[in-house]
Amino acid sequence: MSQFNFLVMSVLGALCMCLSNLTQYGANTEISCMSRIFAYNISFTLMFAPLFAKTYRIYKLLHNAALKRVKVSHTHASGACSHICVCTLLTHVYARR
Repeated sequence: MSQFNFLVMSVLGALCMCLSNLTQYGANTEISCMSRIFAYNISFTLMFAPLFAKTYRIYKLLHNAALKRVKVSHTHASGACSHICVCTLLTHVYARR
């Protein structure tokens, strides 16, 4: 059940990506153009960050030369997801300037 959180995050990202099409309505202003990019990129990040965290777990397990027991905790993988999301947010904030 520990993977349930990653599944929920991916589904939430997919739902937000579908809802980001609603930003296409209305007049083209600077705010609406930025919100379109922001909504799509954040939802894409929410959808794929858990996949990258799971890939990191597999990488750590398979590239274990000493064949020692390796455990990548759920907290560590969730931290990787949050770092990816924060980097995306910061990119949008600084790109606005």
